[in-house]
Amino acid sequence: MTGKSQLADLSGVGRTTVHAVFKDDGPLPSEHTVAALATALSLPVGQLLQLRRAAAEASRTPSGTEPAPGTPRQLPRQAAQFVGRTKDLALISATGSCVLHGTAGVGKTALAVHFGHQQAARFPDGQLYADLRGFAPGAPADAADVLRGLLLALGVPESAVPPDESARAAAYRSAVAGRRILVVLDNVRDSAQARPLLPGAAESMAVLTSRHRLDSLAAREGLPHIGLDLLPPADARDLLAHRLGAERTGVEPAAVDALVEACARLPLALCLVAARASAEPGTSLTHTAAELQDARSRLDHLALGEDDTDLRAVFSWSTRALSAPAARLFRLSAVNRGPDLTAAAAASIAGQAVPATRTLLRQLVSSGLLEEHAPGRYRSHDLLRVYAAELLAEEGEETCRNARRRLLDHFLHTGLAANRSHARFRQGITPAPPTPGAVVEAVDGLAEANAWFARERPNLVAAVADAAAHGLDTYSWQLPWVLTTHLYRYGHWEDLTSVQKTAGEAAARAGDPAAQARACRDLGRVAVRLGRYGEARDHHTQALTLCTASGDLAGQAHSHNALSLVLERLGDPEESAAHARRAVELYAAEGNEAWRAAALSRLGIALTAADNHRAALACCLEALEILVDLDDRYYQAHVLATLGVIQHRLGAYDEAVARFQDAVELWRAFENRFEEASALHRLGDAHHAGGHAPAARRAWSAALALLNDLAHADAAAVRAKLAPDSGCAAPGGGSLADGC
Repeated sequence: MTGKSQLADLSGVGRTTVHAVFKDDGPLPSEHTVAALATALSLPVGQLLQLRRAAAEASRTPSGTEPAPGTPRQLPRQAAQFVGRTKDLALISATGSCVLHGTAGVGKTALAVHFGHQQAARFPDGQLYADLRGFAPGAPADAADVLRGLLLALGVPESAVPPDESARAAAYRSAVAGRRILVVLDNVRDSAQARPLLPGAAESMAVLTSRHRLDSLAAREGLPHIGLDLLPPADARDLLAHRLGAERTGVEPAAVDALVEACARLPLALCLVAARASAEPGTSLTHTAAELQDARSRLDHLALGEDDTDLRAVFSWSTRALSAPAARLFRLSAVNRGPDLTAAAAASIAGQAVPATRTLLRQLVSSGLLEEHAPGRYRSHDLLRVYAAELLAEEGEETCRNARRRLLDHFLHTGLAANRSHARFRQGITPAPPTPGAVVEAVDGLAEANAWFARERPNLVAAVADAAAHGLDTYSWQLPWVLTTHLYRYGHWEDLTSVQKTAGEAAARAGDPAAQARACRDLGRVAVRLGRYGEARDHHTQALTLCTASGDLAGQAHSHNALSLVLERLGDPEESAAHARRAVELYAAEGNEAWRAAALSRLGIALTAADNHRAALACCLEALEILVDLDDRYYQAHVLATLGVIQHRLGAYDEAVARFQDAVELWRAFENRFEEASALHRLGDAHHAGGHAPAARRAWSAALALLNDLAHADAAAVRAKLAPDSGCAAPGGGSLADGC
């Protein structure tokens, strides 16, 4: 019997209680800890302190032969095919005690358990594990019950376990003090549940897992949180290969990629798919991937019959923990078909104020149902979006329809405000007032407008398709109108083609010829930019027919102006000039001076193509005068570029250079990269024709960089001029007319 145990026999306190305080196999607690523990256990403080001092003296003598209590090794079995998470493992190791948080099924428990097994040598005094059942069927684990289990695992006899939670927490901290122990607290519901279970000793380490961030622990205990993301694509593929065998996955790589995408790179979903595929070795992975493509039944295929292997059930445990308003917002968020949403968009969906919505969004982020992937921008992975869409049916058809209309009005009316900075003199549209509850953001100035469109473009494109899918035809053509200027200026030709096709079809269904003609003209503009002039002529001719039939004079003028451009590109300058003249007449009849100036500029280009340069110059100078009076700098840039072309044709190269430089500066200010590239291209031509080869190469190089960035076909022509053997590399190597 050791000195410590002998002291217990000499005391009136009781051997088992004192043995729990003064364990043979660990360092003695401090006198402060002993005093606190004595109070908690209703023991004589002075007597226990005297025993502690005696025990310290006794511990200096060699111990007897009584074995020390067993070291706890409570970690569950680790996954045999643990994959990836190298950076996260290193971060946990460097951080120490921490909270691992993330969405359901992201692999928090697997990571914490793997870390514990990997780092077992760092914790020779044992590893403790407790599942707090924070997100599971039934009630979460009671902290007092968990403490009892931890104390027993640490060798405290059951008779010495205090009766209440606070006393057990004190005894637990004392039992851990001075020992190097890892404590894994899994599936924590909230900070209050976890706080009594944290070891107080610096030598020990606690790793908590939760779907919540447990910010209170960070604030009060300084416990940092580490967010777990979805697996990178390569790790997700490796996980399937480890589970199914590299040979099986290697023969169907496309199917593996499809499975990874359908599972949203969520580890639990990938493991469920792997388990199902393993049970069906005769079924190809291609067939399994095909079954997962339908979002309506995807979660059905990700269920193996028990709650913890049913993704829908696992997700439900997170939503049940939400407040009712947050749960409603999560369901309604499914009306947004774009990749993410802002607080203003979410407030529109919910039909409530933005500050209240931000509170709900924080709750959803804390619960792992949303991720704030950029400041003020929220998203969830595809499987959670599928789950939210399933829950959306609970809201009823009218509620869903109103939420969708509020979101569409948020995009439409905020987009209209941004458009006013884009193109002051563009023919406008007059939508209905926004649905009550829709949030319309203020967009002030061109830079802010450009930034808003750049951020929201994917959401706006998705909103157009969603509006069409739900029969909301007016939104289906008005939203493309809002988007067109931005898509055109930044060269998003595929998006522009897609939304305008949708717009034309929606306008035809709605019986709105003016809207249908707008869509035709915008499709024609895209076709011109892509060099498909025959297609462009067909679109603009259809637009002219529609506008003529409906008596839309402004629409007719726009169509004539557009046809002038197309016919000039098709090599018919006389017809091009005729359409431009008709556009000038119609704009004058409408009293629209800004557009008359644009048509005069177009006429100038047509006349230049017909070698009538002096008349062309007069048209463009008149147009420039009108636009200066109107302070329309955007169309001034168009006219300046046209004047540069005319003066180049007249051999006035220095004047042409000056005009193109002015146009470049204006296009750059408007962030219209395609027009900037076009003006730089022509600037290079003018420099080259004037014998300034270095300046020409600088301008062409700048144009090429922009066109490459836009993936535009015109890049090939510029690249050819920069080639060493092009004949354009030195003065005298050619001119615009020669093809340089």
